Amino acid sequence: YRIEKATPVIEWEVPSFTKTYDGLPAQVEAKVTLLNGGIYDGQIDYRWNAVDGTGDVGEGMPVDAGKYIILAESQEQPNYKAIHSSWLDLTIEKAEQARPAPPVVKAVTPTSVTLEAVENAEYQCNGLWRDSPVFEGLKTGVEYTFYVRLKEDKNHKESPKSEGTAVTPRKIALDGAVVTIAEASREYTGAPIVPGAQAVSVALPDG
Repeated sequence: YRIEKATPVIEWEVPSFTKTYDGLPAQVEAKVTLLNGGIYDGQIDYRWNAVDGTGDVGEGMPVDAGKYIILAESQEQPNYKAIHSSWLDLTIEKAEQARPAPPVVKAVTPTSVTLEAVENAEYQCNGLWRDSPVFEGLKTGVEYTFYVRLKEDKNHKESPKSEGTAVTPRKIALDGAVVTIAEASREYTGAPIVPGAQAVSVALPDG
């Protein structure tokens, strides 16, 4: 007569699993139980389907933030059939981002402020968030407060906004400035002589 291979039991340690994104695969496993207390020494393979509308599928355990269903499959053994588990619900939540340092001012003109660019950041003044660190059309003599925060991305939530940096665009004061015109020899023509820009230098009082 013929002896059929037995069917093992494969079960998840937990019915569902939730973790926060950390750049590593989810650490959740299925367990295979054999008849009479036998020990399964084969490999367990995992495959996943994304259930967030992307249609992504893959092998192993997912890493990126999202919602997934995971299937575990045992391999065929000399006395046991291959079998797959029920689907496990897996959620990988987006990680928090630390509050960035206050924005650093790169340049100021009477009507604009330029901040130092920060990777994956957006900038705020007067309640509006924007991608560019350059703010133009400002009023001279008015104080503005600027903030920065890190953007939300595939695996991270947006960060809290930074402490503010206050800046007041002002006209450049020329009181006490030293203007130097480089000496040059010109032939008299009877017309006014206007030195070229390269011949004039201006030293401001604050350097």
